[in-house]
Amino acid sequence: KRDPDGSQSFIQTDAAINPGNSGGALIDRKGRFVGINSSILSESGSFEGIGFATPANIAIEAMEEMISEAIAQNSGYLGVITGEALTAQSSQLFFGIDSVRGMLVESVDAGGAAERAGILPGDVITRVENNPVGSGQSVMREVRNAKPGETLMIEIYREGKHFELPTTLGFGQAIVIESKEV
Repeated sequence: KRDPDGSQSFIQTDAAINPGNSGGALIDRKGRFVGINSSILSESGSFEGIGFATPANIAIEAMEEMISEAIAQNSGYLGVITGEALTAQSSQLFFGIDSVRGMLVESVDAGGAAERAGILPGDVITRVENNPVGSGQSVMREVRNAKPGETLMIEIYREGKHFELPTTLGFGQAIVIESKEV
């Protein structure tokens, strides 16, 4: 990470860092992670007593960004929030029949894949790619296993009828990783 003046933040260390050792953890005497060994000051190419490490907070920030980007670029995204799985009792309560099984859609992301396909709040997702839906996890598993731009056939139940909606997935949402202060 560069500061506005062009400088870079490093920790100077006397820990031995030899060629091939960069990328290893720099830890303090209490075993706490403080940085990642990254370079040495050397005229000969071997360790001469001065090494540098990227501080832990910068390394963690970079890791979180890489993970978020990898997930967002490689996982499909539907753009729905679902409630609990419908049971015979809840199906009877909501629809007057006990045979609707699936996930009740609580909300749909504006402009997301689900909205573009015509999925609405109040719909029940009953199948994804002809696989019955038993939980929100089963819906998300099917979606996460697909790539952005891939089209999945999603069956919904709405107003007493079943509909099959071809749904072209969007790009995954970035995840938030909780990190502790180091």
